[in-house]
Amino acid sequence: MTATRTSRRKHRLLLVLTALGVCAILYSSVEVHTRMHTCVLCRMHQVRYSLLGVTFKAEESNTECSSWYADHRPAHRHIWVAAPFAQDKRLNGTVVQSTTYNTGQAFWSVSTSQQLRLLEQIESTQDVRLQGMLDEVAARSIANDEVAARAAVLRLRKDEQAGLYLTDQVQ
Repeated sequence: MTATRTSRRKHRLLLVLTALGVCAILYSSVEVHTRMHTCVLCRMHQVRYSLLGVTFKAEESNTECSSWYADHRPAHRHIWVAAPFAQDKRLNGTVVQSTTYNTGQAFWSVSTSQQLRLLEQIESTQDVRLQGMLDEVAARSIANDEVAARAAVLRLRKDEQAGLYLTDQVQ
């Protein structure tokens, strides 16, 4: 009977060690795709994590702009635009690769602080033209029309150079 117990213990130990080995391999080789998104209206940020194409976690964080928006504008359903970059990381935190995308670049070139200043100016002056320009950048970005979105951002930049809106350089 003692030989059987010893054999069972060795078998359990072997199973535990095998399970730990499999976990270690997965921990160091499985990749998680991470991509930032922002709401086109309020600029709240959201990071989405996906594994094998399935999003399993999304973390939202407020920005100065999203906090202001919540206090000054009606509640809204977030409309997310993906950042023009993403990272693939292993579970142990090692970055495997960074990827740059062609979509979202124009919208993300206007910082959250710039958008906040635009929204504050729209609220104080009721500038319908400026609101329309900001809406156009958002709409073109949602439609993934980078050419039109970039043109709308360039119009904002032109107005900035004329001293009308932004104080930071739009990239």
